[in-house]
Amino acid sequence: MEEKDFIATKNYWFNTKPPLCPNEKEVEIYAQECKGSYPVCLFGLTRQLHHIADFMVDFNRIETDKRIIQCDWMLLEEKSKVIIGDGVINLLEFKLIDKALSLAEKFVTRIFTKKQEWMKYASFFPKDFPKASEVIPTQDGVVIAIYKRPK
Repeated sequence: MEEKDFIATKNYWFNTKPPLCPNEKEVEIYAQECKGSYPVCLFGLTRQLHHIADFMVDFNRIETDKRIIQCDWMLLEEKSKVIIGDGVINLLEFKLIDKALSLAEKFVTRIFTKKQEWMKYASFFPKDFPKASEVIPTQDGVVIAIYKRPK
């Protein structure tokens, strides 16, 4: 997907509601996994996760928050303790795991395991999660996977 495609649909991203964005239970899992860690980086601009992140990374600046770094996730060089993302694997597949773990000790991400009719951009729906240290089913067709950098 081209950057212009995301920018052209900023209202789509800004107005998402569960299950496209995380519900309260899922937000709590993210918060628990990040507790005591600094800094926490959010891949994307999922509004429900802003309060957990110390900074956010996206090439789509739909908000003016000073914590946003405008950058492609795969080109990011900023290190953090934990990286979180919501549906980011569904966009960039498993290659994003290696990138995240090159920058952080832990990567926590919500993954859709099946396509829903209301999804516009997701194209990858894994059923298996190699390398995950934990997989938490949260709702039908959704898991939160936790990846840790090998020591």
